[in-house]
Parts: sequence; C-alpha cells; structure tokens
Amino acid sequence: MGMGMGMGMGMGMGRMLVEYAQTKLAEAGIPRCNIFVYNANTHGNDFWMGIGWDDPTTWRVLQKRLVISI
Repeated sequence: MGMGMGMGMGMGMGRMLVEYAQTKLAEAGIPRCNIFVYNANTHGNDFWMGIGWDDPTTWRVLQKRLVISI
C-alpha cells in the first residue's frame, strides 16, 4: 500500500499534512519545497497538482546509481 492510499484517502488528511508542513517551512524562511513523484504514479501526481504544485519544465532530476543491487 503506497503513501496516501490508506484509511485516510479522500478524507483530506494528506492535504492537511502538506499544509502544516508548508506552513512550518515558510515560518522557517524556506522559500521553496521540491517533491519527487514517479510519472506512473497517477494518483500521486493528481494529488500534488490538485493542491497547486507545479511540474517545472525548466529543470530535471539527474541520477547516477552508485551501488548495483544484487
């Protein structure tokens, strides 16, 4: 079961947690927050975009795997 897909789904708990975290970050003087959501996570993307987060096209995440899983 993924995050956001539990008993609180559809009850506004995720939104309340995000709003609380955003308030605390702003109070600490942090001007911006980034999250990572897989492209295939349609529920997650719908949630974040639905509460006003943007999908920036001006930058991208680059990654290099340092340890190969066995």
